[in-house]
Amino acid sequence: MSVLKVDLDGSTLEQWATVLSTCGLKNAIRRAVDKSATAARKVALDIIGKDIGVPVARPRPGVTKLMRTTQGDL
Repeated sequence: MSVLKVDLDGSTLEQWATVLSTCGLKNAIRRAVDKSATAARKVALDIIGKDIGVPVARPRPGVTKLMRTTQGDL
């Protein structure tokens, strides 16, 4: 009868999973920040338009667009 012995080093896999998990968390935070800021801008434009009595398209150029976040710069 033959014996097959297999050694498996999972440390590299564990390290990769940790990094992936960290990146996934950063991306989730980044997406949430971007979506929240975009929604806040939209609400602000609606309120500004109603407050001064003009269509939303009018104050839009004056309200700066949002700079999207990156993984390195939240």
